[in-house]
Parts: sequence; C-alpha cells; structure tokens
Amino acid sequence: MDGNQILNIEIADAYYYKEDDAAMQWKTARKEEDAPDRWSGGDFDRTLVSNISAGIAKKCRKDYGKDCVLVVAFRPGLTSADEMEQMLSDTKMPEKTPFTGIYLTGDFPWIDSSRGGFRCWPLR
Repeated sequence: MDGNQILNIEIADAYYYKEDDAAMQWKTARKEEDAPDRWSGGDFDRTLVSNISAGIAKKCRKDYGKDCVLVVAFRPGLTSADEMEQMLSDTKMPEKTPFTGIYLTGDFPWIDSSRGGFRCWPLR
C-alpha cells in the first residue's frame, strides 16, 4: 500500500517437475522426515518454460479484481539467469488476461558464466 493506493498481487509458483521438484522443495523447507533429497528428469529448461506457461494460463482463467499483478516465482537450481533470459520469449501468454502485468522472478545460482542473484522480468 502506498498512501491510498493498493497493488493487488497474485503469486504462483513454478517448478521443473511439479510433483518431484515441488515435493522436494516444500518438504525440505518444512523439515519433513520423508523429504526427498533428489529427483530426476530430462529437458529441464523446456519443462520449466512449459510449466510457467501452463501456470500463467491457469491463473488467467480467473478474475482477480482491478489492478492485479501476477508474479510467477521459481527456484532455479538448474538454470542460470542468462539461460532464463534467453528462454523468456518461449513463454506463452494467453491473449486475454485479467492482470495489469505478469512478472517472472527467481533467485538464481552464481556460476562462472552467469551472475546469479534475484531477477525479475516483465512478461506482459
């Protein structure tokens, strides 16, 4: 809230693999004893972009009221910020959206070829 102006935000999470990656992250965060310590799969980046697109499409089917912004957050353990930036154009956006803006955020790992840290990109 800024004075009398309110910014409404809807937040969605995105994962490489909804069941495995999400279970590992959430169960680990909750310190559950049965938290998996690994998961496996292939084509991580394409799957992530597909899951981001699907999550946005799902959120766009609902009405969140006036002046609402969608923020899609993910924990990119396998993708660098530079790689994600190159894949932004592969993210599919619905033609109609109830949101005044859609953003993608993540806290990226630091690697030799890419500066890490928190990033936020406008998708629409």
